[in-house]
Amino acid sequence: MTSPHRDSTEGREGHAGVSLAAKPIPSRDIAAWPKRNDAAAELGCSKSTVRRLEQRGVLEAERDAEGTTRIRPESLRRARAELAAMASHASADRTLAQSRASAPNPEAPTPSSLTNATSAASREAEIFAALSAGRSPIQVVIELGVSSADVAGALRAWEQLMAPWEPPASAVAAHVDALTSFARDLQAFAVSLDARVSRLEAVLLRGVPEGDAPT
Repeated sequence: MTSPHRDSTEGREGHAGVSLAAKPIPSRDIAAWPKRNDAAAELGCSKSTVRRLEQRGVLEAERDAEGTTRIRPESLRRARAELAAMASHASADRTLAQSRASAPNPEAPTPSSLTNATSAASREAEIFAALSAGRSPIQVVIELGVSSADVAGALRAWEQLMAPWEPPASAVAAHVDALTSFARDLQAFAVSLDARVSRLEAVLLRGVPEGDAPT
């Protein structure tokens, strides 16, 4: 006769004595483990982040007898270190991006209104305003805190803008074509009008006696 203990053991085991359960029941009381909300509060992150850490295997989760997900306390230390490393990397990336976007010069007496101007268009406008006020290129570099290359590029653009403006060759050619077309249309209209006047004169002459015809 098979003992009840042997039947229950066989019901929980598969071939070669391998357990069919997804994860073995821990020896300690799982009800004392923190829930997802508790783990999120302890780690200082959102509940969705806790789920992602579970999917990545950083956090180990089990279900208690009531079906509530519990987080293994030992895995919280690993998750805390993982989050700290992620925050450090994100901070380093932000610092690198900010340093590439703008490199302020703390020694230059830059006006506060120009401190956040980092785009090339803004720098060029500031340089043009300084040149219009009579500042020399060296004064522009000192007062605005821009590089000499920025000033040199702005000066080249300044010279092009201050030079006499001439329309591009394509615009000139299009204008000449339009004038030529208008002249041809005007000439054709004059020829047509002359022909109509001639026909009208002929009609008038046929209706007037020969002695009364104008000479």
